[in-house]
Amino acid sequence: MSEETTATGTEAQMGDPVTKIVSGGSVYPIRDAGALRDGEGTVSGTNLADGSVDHSKLAADVADDIQELEDGMQALRDSVSRDISAIGFKRLAANGGLTSVPGDTYRHWMGLGSGYCLVSASVTASQPYQYGFMLSLVQGNMVCQLFMAMGASGGASMRSHSINGDGDQAMPAWRKVG
Repeated sequence: MSEETTATGTEAQMGDPVTKIVSGGSVYPIRDAGALRDGEGTVSGTNLADGSVDHSKLAADVADDIQELEDGMQALRDSVSRDISAIGFKRLAANGGLTSVPGDTYRHWMGLGSGYCLVSASVTASQPYQYGFMLSLVQGNMVCQLFMAMGASGGASMRSHSINGDGDQAMPAWRKVG
């Protein structure tokens, strides 16, 4: 066998060091190219000069790989959070800060800006379900909202409103989507 052994199912022999995996035309290098695998593919040791098995090195390599994955996931979470913040989308207070239907006005939602909240009380006009999640998008003088019901009843409703005059005007009724 050559130094560059591939694990394609037929080329590698038991005891050969596996340096890469070829699958579907793609080549995936193996980080610990000195790993020795038994007939079932289980790592049985490393390809050290004296032929010994160094399980602590394998464990350390796995721990390093896990840390790299965790670091990558944290970087992704941070990036998404920055992107969401950049467009002004945020978590709103529960029920959108409302305690009763009369507060469900265009001015109220414009003041909050874009965001999302859990709704657990009937606080919006003609609210289709008591419990759900609401997305509220504000752009210029327009408020567009989507209400997604929780529970077996399911369903989604939406409403939108734009105004140039009286901001204390009530938001319109919800309309079922789909």
